[in-house]
Amino acid sequence: MATLHIPYFDAIDKDSVEDYYEADIELNGQSISLDINLDDDPPANWADLYTKYAGKLSEFEVAIRKIIKGYYPEEGMVREFFTYHQEELPDEMEELFNNTDQSLSEEDRLMAILKLDRIGFYFDKNNFATWDFSFGDFTDQILVIITDGKGEILDITWES
Repeated sequence: MATLHIPYFDAIDKDSVEDYYEADIELNGQSISLDINLDDDPPANWADLYTKYAGKLSEFEVAIRKIIKGYYPEEGMVREFFTYHQEELPDEMEELFNNTDQSLSEEDRLMAILKLDRIGFYFDKNNFATWDFSFGDFTDQILVIITDGKGEILDITWES
């Protein structure tokens, strides 16, 4: 049996690749879910592309968070995502907020409680990887960051 050995996943049989794989991992001190979606005719070298990208997950997360933080002060969807949670779920947000370093700015405290929940891989040039951020289980609202295979942000959306 020929096998693929890719980061964060058990060995995959090259002769019977499935449409979907999922793993729970630790990234930058938090537990997240990774999934690989292969049902839409991925490129033949998907495993190599994934491996290269997966080797930089920590670096990509730091860069993505900096970009989210950069959008926070501006009027727009990112700011609205944060404002929505503060206005619609004040008790839950206050509980999370109280567990942050009180010496930080409000912006930094909000960024500290923004949780990365999932990274999904699709291997499409318009959506190589999707990063799902939220404020936890009490909300179904997700800030979605879509990147290309080099980790560059292609789009930011708000989904529920």
